[in-house]
Amino acid sequence: MRVGPLRRGELLVFLGLLGLLATLFLDWFQSGTFGDRETMDGGPDGVSAFRVTVQAGRGWDPLGHPWLELVALFVLALVAVLGTAVRARPGRPTYGALVALVLAIPLGALVLLTTLLRGLVFRPGFTLGDTTLRFDPAVGTYVGLASILVALVGLWVALGDDRTAAPESAYEPPPARPVPPLRPDEPGTTPPVE
Repeated sequence: MRVGPLRRGELLVFLGLLGLLATLFLDWFQSGTFGDRETMDGGPDGVSAFRVTVQAGRGWDPLGHPWLELVALFVLALVAVLGTAVRARPGRPTYGALVALVLAIPLGALVLLTTLLRGLVFRPGFTLGDTTLRFDPAVGTYVGLASILVALVGLWVALGDDRTAAPESAYEPPPARPVPPLRPDEPGTTPPVE
């Protein structure tokens, strides 16, 4: 499949980039509440304890450092890959697109691994007294992980795409050259000099 200068791999990268940018408007972690039900509804003497509700934040902000910078760097790498793919035309060098792909693939693998660990294992949170609050993953975490995975697969597919099926890549061999005429003397003999 081909849409303009973009092919299958670049289209997957584009979809992954759009999904990742859409997660800026989603919650990556759900808000949490300190305390347990008995103390919130009223203790033994009928006095209610205080309740603290904490918002995790929107977009990539709750990821924290350095995960936030890694995701932003991956977005810039995807933009660079798509920019070089759009500029690729016959007669233009393609080493820029190849270098962008080769650098973006390990960065994407690192971002996928670290975001997976940050979103599902080492979730953000904080401690208040003896209670530790860890935010639960929300929809944005799963959409972000899926978008990073789609973009990474697109980078891998684009790396294997050598554009041989493109119309501008069609190879026509030059016309055959005629066989040169035979020499009048045998090879290896020299005519006598007078």
